[in-house]
Amino acid sequence: YTVLGLTLTGIVLLIPTLKEKQWVHVGKVIGVLLFAGILSGLANYSHLQSSQEFAKHTMRGGSILENKEISKDATSKGLTWDYAMSWSYGTLDLFNLIIPRVVGGGSQEAIEFESSTFKKWSQDYPELKTLQAQNQQAAQNDPTINPDTYIALSYWGPMNMSTSGPMYFGAGMWILLVFSILLAVYYKSNLRIEILALGLGAFLVILFALGSNAEGFNKFFFNNMPLFDKWRSPSAALAIAAIIFTIMAGLGIQHLLDSEDRKALTPILKRTGIIGGGIFLIFALMGSGLFRFTTDMYQGQTNTPMWTDLRKILQRTDAWRSFMIALPVLGLLALMILQPKRKELTYVFAGVLGMVMIFDLISVGNRYLDKYDYLEESEFSADLAPNANDKKIYGLEGDNRQGFYRVLDLSTNTFNDAIPSAKHYQMGGYDPAKLRRIQDIIDHDLIYKDTKISLNKSDVIEDKIDKLKRKDKGYYMAKIDEENIILRVPNPEILGMFNVKHIKGLGGNELYSARNGIVDSFNIIPNTAWFVDSLNFVQSPDDEIGALADSMFRYQETAILNTTDFGTSYRAGSDTSGSIELMEAEPNRLVYKTSSIEDEFAVFSEVWYGGNPDWTVTIDGEEASFVRVNYILRGMEVPAGEHEIVFEFKPKPSGGGITLSASLLGLLLVLGGGGWVFYKDLQ
Repeated sequence: YTVLGLTLTGIVLLIPTLKEKQWVHVGKVIGVLLFAGILSGLANYSHLQSSQEFAKHTMRGGSILENKEISKDATSKGLTWDYAMSWSYGTLDLFNLIIPRVVGGGSQEAIEFESSTFKKWSQDYPELKTLQAQNQQAAQNDPTINPDTYIALSYWGPMNMSTSGPMYFGAGMWILLVFSILLAVYYKSNLRIEILALGLGAFLVILFALGSNAEGFNKFFFNNMPLFDKWRSPSAALAIAAIIFTIMAGLGIQHLLDSEDRKALTPILKRTGIIGGGIFLIFALMGSGLFRFTTDMYQGQTNTPMWTDLRKILQRTDAWRSFMIALPVLGLLALMILQPKRKELTYVFAGVLGMVMIFDLISVGNRYLDKYDYLEESEFSADLAPNANDKKIYGLEGDNRQGFYRVLDLSTNTFNDAIPSAKHYQMGGYDPAKLRRIQDIIDHDLIYKDTKISLNKSDVIEDKIDKLKRKDKGYYMAKIDEENIILRVPNPEILGMFNVKHIKGLGGNELYSARNGIVDSFNIIPNTAWFVDSLNFVQSPDDEIGALADSMFRYQETAILNTTDFGTSYRAGSDTSGSIELMEAEPNRLVYKTSSIEDEFAVFSEVWYGGNPDWTVTIDGEEASFVRVNYILRGMEVPAGEHEIVFEFKPKPSGGGITLSASLLGLLLVLGGGGWVFYKDLQ
């Protein structure tokens, strides 16, 4: 995004130079830019290459499966359009760059009980006055709750995704930006081309931020520009626009300070006040009648008059706030224009302007990051400390727990919460760039299976479901057809395949453990590695997923192998007395002991990562090879007898020499250039 925006800026800046036929200058500029770009790329070559290699195997790397119902969030090359454009800024959202709560602020906006906003709101709705006492009661049990604020579902803008708050640039920045643009429009100078060039670059970046709300424009880049289909948050591009706008404002201030006839800029100042301040007045005085203040984000529950009144108050209050911030900025500009001979005013201008803008940004920022968002180390560590169920698991597993079991934690957002990983190896967790194959397992919902319970004519369905839920402590999720209750229960084959030995239930207090028999009804028999009796040869990734979902699949008996990728030369054994056991487990080293009277095929409960050559495997110290089985796990042939199998992660240096050489060259150029400038100054 940055490169594309600045490329447009650079092209515009080149136009007058080309018109004047300054070919040597153009050549020097382009040469320096190309050299700097190549040097910086080479200096980061190792990091960029490893990231690119990893990206191929993640959600950002495109779909493995042809069935798009299974792989919902990826195309053949990258993410799908809808998924990638999830956080597209709306056109109305753009106004929150200068008026923070113009569309309500955040999806969970903190409103102080003692603020004029809440007091005005509660005047018409007396029932709101009880909220403060309720909130203070809740805060006594939770140190992260601010007892002085009410969390409101206030956002009503067009971005139908949850948002933590506005991308607020500042009302003062808006005034300076308008002033700079007007200077460029009315005065022919280098400033005009510079502001035009930067403005076009910022406009391009804003179009990127609009995402699906500028569909034709962004689809072109999405379909044709490298990396565009790897990014999921278009609105983040506005951070680049903020930098560009800051430079534009700075250029305007510099032009003002350099101007020999500042009083001639008085008309510019007046127009700045009318345009810059006028937009705040429009929202403050007329905004309540211009918009509906309703949203479908919360399924209509917050579209009552009480909620729309709150949103109107928030918009009006912040519009007046931005107007009041604009006044001292306009006053400082007026001081510099109308008192041009008083040089000391330059320092007053810089100091007061800085304080006004810092106050503006910090006071808005404190709405979204206050003292209750900071925790003492002991409080933070408490989230990571094991609870009663975790301690029960530790007791069952003994001291050497790492790598020998996994936990499925259903008491949290299983695939979007990393906290449980501090306590156990888990089937779950969070990563914004999960491996594609892991995401496919999640999307295909393989960790559950449906089981039917027939209904008798005398059954009261609600009572039957309630009884089932009480029996299994809310663990089941039920749906009903005409004759059956269909229960979704843990899939023993998939959980066993992933070595899940313990399940923390939905309520957080329930613990199901394969070892102590609590989940016998699910028949989970987990293990770290095992020999299979047969191989199921399939020809595509979709076939692999389909075979996993088959009700006849038994992970301890059969391994699923894609012949298109690995051929048909592999064979399974039939020694029922054979054994394989994990002896040592570290993140980068796994040691197994095997024993069998004939050749066997082993499956390991470890993720297969793209055939990465950085993972090596040896049998009794001799190099061996492994393949992918069951769509996501590792498998290999093991010869008869007793052996030691060792998997090790040994990354092979790639591009390290290039990175080091380019970095040293860059350092020498900087030092040499600095030395030359210093030497010339001495002359």
